Order: sequence, then C-alpha cells, then structure tokens
Amino acid sequence: MSGYGNYWSNSSDVIINEIKAKVLARDFELYGIKRRNIPPLGIDYLEVLDGVTKLDRLEIEHIAKEVIATHKRGPTPPLSPQQQLQARQKDIWQHQEHRSFSVFLKDFTKGFSIYKLLIISSLLILFAVTVHILTNGLKAKQVNKKLEIEIQQRMSEQEKHKASILENMQKQIAAQTKTIKLNSEQAALKSLFQSLNRQVLSARRDVDRFYYQNHRFPESNKEASSMLNRLKSEIGVRDAFISSQKGIVLVLDSQFESGTVIHHKPSQFGQGIQWRCETNAVKAFLENPTQHICNHNPSIRRMTLIPEVWAD
Repeated sequence: MSGYGNYWSNSSDVIINEIKAKVLARDFELYGIKRRNIPPLGIDYLEVLDGVTKLDRLEIEHIAKEVIATHKRGPTPPLSPQQQLQARQKDIWQHQEHRSFSVFLKDFTKGFSIYKLLIISSLLILFAVTVHILTNGLKAKQVNKKLEIEIQQRMSEQEKHKASILENMQKQIAAQTKTIKLNSEQAALKSLFQSLNRQVLSARRDVDRFYYQNHRFPESNKEASSMLNRLKSEIGVRDAFISSQKGIVLVLDSQFESGTVIHHKPSQFGQGIQWRCETNAVKAFLENPTQHICNHNPSIRRMTLIPEVWAD
C-alpha cells in the first residue's frame, strides 16, 4: 500500500470509510456518477475502489495518504502550565498594544487643527474634481468610439449594398448574354435546318427523274446512292436513306436534338408526283414568313422509317 498500508489502529474502519467517502465524492465530481452497491471494504480497499470508480489508481492512493496523514497527527495535545502562562502573557501584551494605539489615535484626533482639516478638505475636493474630469474624458472617449463604430457600420452597409447591386447587375448581364447566345445558337440551327430542308427539295428532283424513267420510286439506297451521298456530305447530316415509304430521310447530327429527322414522302398524283414533308424538329425551326417549310409531327422516328429489309 505504497508506504501507508501498514498503518492501522483501532479506528481503521473510520479511516477506510472516510477514504471511501472522499474517493466517491471525487469520482462524482469528475464523472457525475453516484456509485451504489459498494462491496464491504477491508485491507484491500484500494483494489475495490479502483475497480468501482473511474479514478486513476494514483489519485485514489493520494486521497488515502491525505486521510491517513490526518489521522496520524491525532488531536492537539493539551498545553503545559508554562505554555498556558506564556499564551496568557502574549494575549495581555497584544491587548495593551492595541489599547496604546487607540489612545494615541484619540489624542492625535483631538489635537488636529482646523488648518489641517482645511488642507485635507481641499485635497479631497481636488481629488473629486480630478475624478470628475477623468470620468467626463472617459465618457467622451466612449462616445467618440461609439460614433466611430456607427460610422464604420454604416460604411460597411453601404459597401455591402454597392456589392449587392454590382452582383445583381453582373447576374443580369450574364443572363442576358446567355439568352443572346442561346438565341444566336438557335437562329444558326434554324438557318441550318432550313438550308438542309432545301437540299432535300433539290434531291427530290432526282427521285422525280427516276420515277419518270422507271415508272416507280427508288426502292433501295443503292438506286439513289448519288443523291444520298450528296446529302450525307452536308454539314449537320448524320445519315440519309430511302425510307420504307419510298421517301427521302435525313437524320440530323448532334447539333440538333437527338433523333431529329426530316422525311419527304412521295405519292402519285394523277400523272405527276406529290410530296409531303414531315419532321420532329423544334417547332421554331419551321417558322418562315415567306414560305411553308415542313409539317411538324413529333411522333415521327427514324426507326419507323427504316425498311424491314434493305434492298441494297
């Protein structure tokens, strides 16, 4: 027990219980846990307390050392007659000393002149005035400091307001720029779409010639290869082929929305040929103030236009 385990007396139970109380109180102070059901403590109380609390073993031993040291000192022994006489003389001397000082202070006060009182009064007044001036100066500094803070806050708010206005303007400019860019891109795509549609109008003449020569429409890509190759070479075209309805199909590339197609379908009309154009392109691409571009059919799909068996 680290230097104190061999110290036991008839009051060992009292010492152990006091150690237990102080250890549990320290454990509750640090960890807020009230330990209950503590097993009986004997000579192995250190191991028991170390097991039931969260305290470090060294701290438990330190508490035990303090308690045991207190009990080792024991009660204060009674004074001998000589020591009692010395203590009584000391008390008498201290009482006389205190009384002598009181008498001196009383005599000094009686002999205080009016002149000295006036000097002290003047000093007190001067002190009060000085304190008043210092207090007013301090208040003035505080007011000035408050005004500086208010000015800084107002300037900060103005700067924030300016920054907010600038940020909003930048956002509006960015939005307008984006809108202009989108409009420009859409206008370019619209122009490209209408140009490609005109190329199909030109290609239809090749189909017309084929029909008048063969009395039928081309039934395979091979029979219209020249015309299809010319269309495939155009910018904006991914593919071109003869549809299952003997028409001309143009599949547009990734510049347009995925799956965008133009289909020009022929049909016999008396001795001639009548063409009908359908597309699933953006409706805005079909707007033209001077001519009809094509019929809008959002349900048209490339896969529905591919022939079941390619003749070529």
